[in-house]
Amino acid sequence: MRILIAIVGLVILAACNSAVPTYVYPTPVDTDSKSVELLEGRVFVTMAGVTATSDFPGARLGAFKAAGPRTTNGVGGFFVADIPPENQPINQSPWYAFGLNAIDDREVTIRLRFPEGVGNRYLPKTAKSLSGPWTYVPFDRVDTVGNTMDVKLKLSKDWLYVAGQEVISTDSIHQWITGLPESAKPSIDTIGKSTLGRPIWGLDLSRGAKDKRPTVVLLGRQHPPEVTGFQAFQAFYTRLLGDDPLAVSFRQNYRILAVPVVNPDGVDEGHWRHNAGGIDLNRDWAYYRQPEVRAVVKWLTTETKKDQVVWGLDFHSTQYDVLYTHDPARVDFRNATLVQAWTDQLGEWAATMFMDASDQPQFTALGRPLVVGQDTLRIEPDVIGKPTAASWFVEHYKAIGITYEVGDEQERSYIREKAIKAAELFMEGLNGL
Repeated sequence: MRILIAIVGLVILAACNSAVPTYVYPTPVDTDSKSVELLEGRVFVTMAGVTATSDFPGARLGAFKAAGPRTTNGVGGFFVADIPPENQPINQSPWYAFGLNAIDDREVTIRLRFPEGVGNRYLPKTAKSLSGPWTYVPFDRVDTVGNTMDVKLKLSKDWLYVAGQEVISTDSIHQWITGLPESAKPSIDTIGKSTLGRPIWGLDLSRGAKDKRPTVVLLGRQHPPEVTGFQAFQAFYTRLLGDDPLAVSFRQNYRILAVPVVNPDGVDEGHWRHNAGGIDLNRDWAYYRQPEVRAVVKWLTTETKKDQVVWGLDFHSTQYDVLYTHDPARVDFRNATLVQAWTDQLGEWAATMFMDASDQPQFTALGRPLVVGQDTLRIEPDVIGKPTAASWFVEHYKAIGITYEVGDEQERSYIREKAIKAAELFMEGLNGL
C-alpha cells in the first residue's frame, strides 16, 4: 500500500548517545553544507542625499547606490538596491528588508534588483518602525520586469523601512514566547545551536521528563521569509494555551512540543530560504546533516517514543492557503480519518467566512497569486516524496504529518482567525480519540 519503502539506517547524532533511524526518500536531496554569502549590517550613504541601512536583524541589502536621473530641483531621485541570495541555486523567493531616509522630503524610485532570472515573490511593504504597522506599497507603484522591481516612496529625515513582509526577528520571537500566558506557560529550553551558534528554542507543555501522554508537535520558520506561516503558528499555539474548558481539557490529555524558529540564522541574517549552511532545512529530514534539524530530531526522539507523537504540524507560506497532507490510500499512518474530519470541518468554516471563495487563485499585476478569501478550502494530499518534516512525522512516528501553508498576501486578520479555528477543531478532534 505504501509507495515509499523506507530503508532504515543508523546515524549517531552529535552529542547524543542514542541511535536515530534515518530514511531514504523517493526524491532524495543533497543536504551537505554549501558556502553562503553572509552580509554584514551596513549603512550606505550616497552623495545624492539618501541613506540606506541594513544594520538590523532580518535585513537583506547587498548594495545601494544613486543611479539618476535627478529630479527637477537637482536632488537624487532614482536608486538601485541589490538583493543577493545567500547562495544558489535557490527557490525564487527573494527576501529584502532595509531602511531609508533622506536629507529632505522627496519622492524617490527604488529599483530592487535580483539575480538574473529571478522574479519577485513578496509585495513590498513599508513601516516607520520595525515593529510596524506595515502597509502595502500600492500596486500602481510596482513594476516587475525581468529581475527588477521599481517602488516609488516618499522619504524624509525619519527612517522608512521597506521589506517583503513584516520583519520578525528572533529577538521579537523570544519576547513573544517569554510573554506567553502564565496560566499555561511552557518551559523554554535551548535544545541546540544553529550553524552560527544561535539558540534553537524548544517549548514544552508537559508534566516532566516522564510524561508519556500522546504528544503533538508544532514547527515554524524553517524558511526565514515565510512570515505569514509564523503568524499562523503564533495564533494556533496561543489558542492551545487558552483557559477555556476545551484548551484545558486538551492540555490534560496531550503533551505539546513546539519549535517556533527552526532556522534562527536564516531569520536574522535575512536569508531567502536557507540556513547558514546553505541548505533548505525542509529537505534535511532524511539524514539530519544540518545542526538545526539534527537538534530538533534529537530533542523530539529523546522526549518521545515512536508511538507517542500523534500529529506534527509544520507552518510555512506560499502563494495561497493550502494544507499539504498525505493520501491515506497510498501512505500508511495512524488516525487518517481524523485528518479528513479536520480538513472537512475547516473547509466548512472557511466557506461561511468567504461565501464566494474559489478553488482558483486570483492574480495580481505582478503575476503572483493574491489570496484574499481565495483557496481557503485547498487540501492537497500526496505520497511521500522529498525529505520534509511533515513526511518525517509519518516515517518516524507513523503519525499525521501536515504542512500548513499560508498565502503570502493573505489578510492578516484572517490568518489569525483561521489558525484559531484550526486549533479548536484540532483539539476537538484529538480530545475525541
